[in-house]
Amino acid sequence: MTRKLAGACAAFVACLVGWPSDGSAQTTNVVEVRVVVKDRSSNTLVNAAIYSRSNCPMYDPSKCYAAGVHRVQRSPSKVSCPQGAEIYARISTPGYYRQSSAGNCFSDDGPIELFVARYDATDWLTLAANGLNKEGKPNEATVLLAEAYQRNQSQDTFEETLKSAAKALGIDPKKALIRDELQKRNVASTELVDAIKKFQKEQGILVDGVLGPQTMKKLAGDRPLRDVIFEFAVQPPTKAADVKS
Repeated sequence: MTRKLAGACAAFVACLVGWPSDGSAQTTNVVEVRVVVKDRSSNTLVNAAIYSRSNCPMYDPSKCYAAGVHRVQRSPSKVSCPQGAEIYARISTPGYYRQSSAGNCFSDDGPIELFVARYDATDWLTLAANGLNKEGKPNEATVLLAEAYQRNQSQDTFEETLKSAAKALGIDPKKALIRDELQKRNVASTELVDAIKKFQKEQGILVDGVLGPQTMKKLAGDRPLRDVIFEFAVQPPTKAADVKS
């Protein structure tokens, strides 16, 4: 019984008190911030439940006790939370990834903006993929671009997928495409198809020269494609250009 009461007490005060490694309790400042949740593609407001994760003074998890997750209220609204605590949103609206990007609770003039992504949205996938290419991460970019292409069947996205795949496989992206006069569009070059086949053979999967699900999973480091996409869905946009204004 005593243990249960202690646990309940800890959960109740965790958002206000941190326990350093020496066992002493320290009060964390509580601040009021405005929190808004937005659709990642359209930049429009979305109604979602806002939560905070307990944090501690100096924001060092190794020196404090943090208990559970605390529901605050619905977006958009002002909320009170421990300074430095992580703020994120959960959404029950069909068609969205359930969890949002995260922010931290600090008192300032601007609102904390959290973003949620729709399963069927392609704009943010393409933008994230192009950003990854610029950062020198063509493997992840290929996965995101291929997913965007599957959803919107855009020729531009198709070509960007092939270019990023070429980059991931060590081929000059300029040599990834060749004009097919019968289809009247650009398609994968012989050099790229051969590189894909070589990669497939090395990975011990079906050798067909096509960027299918198995090949994409291998390019993603054997992680399920859904996990890779979700990872980027809940990351906060790094630049204003990542979200349409």
